[in-house]
Amino acid sequence: MKFSGTTSSNGGHTHNRGTMNITGEFANNGEAWKNTTTSGHAAGAFTRMTTRNVTSHTETSNGGCYYSFDASKTWSGATSNNGAHTHTYSGNTENLGSGTALAVTNAYIMLMGWYRIS
Repeated sequence: MKFSGTTSSNGGHTHNRGTMNITGEFANNGEAWKNTTTSGHAAGAFTRMTTRNVTSHTETSNGGCYYSFDASKTWSGATSNNGAHTHTYSGNTENLGSGTALAVTNAYIMLMGWYRIS
């Protein structure tokens, strides 16, 4: 048996970030970054803000940094767009039986029973 078909298309489309936005912040308490005198480091969605008095579990430090986080800063744009398109498929199922009936019964029969001897 042969089969074939074509997928339908609702036109080309892209995906974007939409209205999703994740924000937050964290502090770094006065630790230098990569052997420099600069406290803290920010990249991607993180922005190094001003140095603040940051309270640690033992004392207050003037060397701490304040960071903001904004997920929308790291990605913008859209995925690629291939425009409206379709896909085709086709194939054959395996030919069995050469036009004759195909037996699907078991090739063996198992009989179990018990009998009483008195």
